[in-house]
Amino acid sequence: MDLDTRTLLLTFAAISLVAGATLLLVWLPSRTQAWLRSWAISFLVRVPGFLLLAMRGDIPDRISIDLANALLMLGVGIGHAGARQFGDRPVLPPAVVAPMIVWLAACQVPALYEDSGMRVFVQAILLAAYGALIAWEFWRCSGESRLLRGLLVTIFALNAVTQALRGWFGLVNGLPASLPIPDDGLVLTLSVPMLVALVGVLIGIALHRDQVMRGLRREADIDYLTGALNRRSFELHAGQALRQSSSVRRAFLLLDLDHFKAVNDTLGHDAGDRVLVDFSREVRSRVGAGACFGRIGGDEFALLVPVSDALAAERLAEDLCRLVSGMTVASPDGDWPLSVSIGIAMAGPADDLEQLMRWADRALYAAKAAGRSRVEHLTPALVAAVAAQI
Repeated sequence: MDLDTRTLLLTFAAISLVAGATLLLVWLPSRTQAWLRSWAISFLVRVPGFLLLAMRGDIPDRISIDLANALLMLGVGIGHAGARQFGDRPVLPPAVVAPMIVWLAACQVPALYEDSGMRVFVQAILLAAYGALIAWEFWRCSGESRLLRGLLVTIFALNAVTQALRGWFGLVNGLPASLPIPDDGLVLTLSVPMLVALVGVLIGIALHRDQVMRGLRREADIDYLTGALNRRSFELHAGQALRQSSSVRRAFLLLDLDHFKAVNDTLGHDAGDRVLVDFSREVRSRVGAGACFGRIGGDEFALLVPVSDALAAERLAEDLCRLVSGMTVASPDGDWPLSVSIGIAMAGPADDLEQLMRWADRALYAAKAAGRSRVEHLTPALVAAVAAQI
């Protein structure tokens, strides 16, 4: 079956235009996912490339071959940048333009330029290399959306293999001087990458939706001011941690900033907000990934953290006390010192979060009563002392 390759290239141009415009429209409302914008641009850049390729034989070769393929190479370079942005890695500008520059440099070599098979080989090997690089970028991404990322890795790896086969095909068979090219094998090797691109667009849109949904869930879980978990989310995550692993020892710490109301009343709510933000950031930088840290109201925070024993919990709390004691907030009369009081309750195998919060609250009350800027650990003697004061 003979296929009109010029018509096929015009179809590729139309598909690239629709794909690029679709991704751009998906990106525009939020404009937060740079990788989606890069993918859109990578498709749109290829549109004039396919159009110029389709005009081969009617316009100078330097335009229909050199410039046309340079645009396709630039498109794949921008696609690679988008894959890096998806993984929160910096864009490498040399890598964006490298395939285009290599292609244009190869076109300056007469022996290579006059051999159509060698031209196809160079172009296909460049596209195969970048297909493999894009697959690698998605492969080493971490986090959620593993299934979708796995599909992207698969299709870009397939694209790399297809382009390598196309390079071999061109090296063996070469190309005629003008279009149409009626060889079904060449048409197939041209069509597979476009099919891969279409599937990639659909997966890209699905990834965008997945990231938006995860962002909404995160906004629902995170305290908007401090970046710590909000109370509802903290209780959910901490409760799950207590239920899932009763063999891991955990300490529940209740942290309350001392004289925070005075900071708000004297220096204003903006200063108070800065204190909360700085305090939350410092605490989160000191605890491990297995800890649950949340703001449960006003200037009160809670921390559920794995520890080896009660002594380790006390050391952690004392370190946090010293950390906050070294913090200040600027005021017209000089730096205003900060401090925190901490109550600790050790979690037993059968303890639930509500009980731990009550115990830690008693220990915190004792720390406040004993002069603030200190740590108290719930013990039977402390329970009796607090009960007597109440």
